[in-house]
This record gives sequence, C-alpha cells and structure tokens, in this order.
Amino acid sequence: MNGGPVSSNSVDPGCDRSDTPKSGRGVESQPANSPSLAVVLLIRSLALGGAQRQLVQLARGLKERGHRVTVGIFYSGGPLVAELEQAEVPVTKLGKGGRWNNLGFLLRLRRMIAALRPDVVYSFVGSANIFAALARPFVPDTKLVWSVRSSDMDLTRYD
Repeated sequence: MNGGPVSSNSVDPGCDRSDTPKSGRGVESQPANSPSLAVVLLIRSLALGGAQRQLVQLARGLKERGHRVTVGIFYSGGPLVAELEQAEVPVTKLGKGGRWNNLGFLLRLRRMIAALRPDVVYSFVGSANIFAALARPFVPDTKLVWSVRSSDMDLTRYD
C-alpha cells in the first residue's frame, strides 16, 4: 500500500479482524450470535491527556466485547500507543505532516476509512472532528460520532 496509512502492528486495513478477543479483565465478550461492529476511533495523537485516555479505555473495552476496533492517529508516537498494542488494537498512523498538510492527509484518512469500511467513525476533539466530517461524504454508510470535550466550559453560554 504505497503512500497509504501504516499500521503500527502491520495489520492490513482491509483484512477481517473477527478473531475472538482475549479478555484478561473479566469482561464478557459478545455472544457468538451478536453482531460485531467495526469502529474507527480517530484522534490527533496519543500523548497523555484526558481524551486520549478515554479513547484507549473505549478501544480496549470495545475490543474485549468482540468489536473490530482500529485507532487512527494524525501523528506517530505517544505514551499510550503501547497500551493499545498490548490490547491488540491496531493503530494506524496517518502521517499528518503539520498544520498545512491537509489535502494529502484527508486523502489518507479517506483511504483508511474506505479500506476498513467501519460501521462507526468516532472522532475525538477539535481537528479530528473536522477531518472526520470532511471524509464522511466518501463513506455514506458509515455513522459519524463527534466527541466534544472541555474542562473549563461555561455552560451559561449555551442553550
């Protein structure tokens, strides 16, 4: 896949990852007859932060319940990558080159989403929400969920 997304654990984004999850924390997997969802979780980076920690917990929990989860990150690295790799959650590095590297990045994001054909793309915070919305028209059967987080939100300014 020349020029496409690179997964940190060398998983082909188009392959079937319907293997039975390994649950080491006592969480029950889905029954065999329950439908599994394919979910892409999208975030700028896996640096330490509240949204990043929530994404890791969600990815691990969904995987343990039998869902096919892939995490897409704009920028490589971050201390939380190891936790996802340990949980066998694929991490796709989308290689955003900086603030102005938008068109090439959007094409790589669209290509990743099209290859994975997820049921849901769940984007975390700001720019991930914007890019997920821009890629959405190219994958019309995929549901988009935005996450909006703020620790100092003035609720009196909203209806």
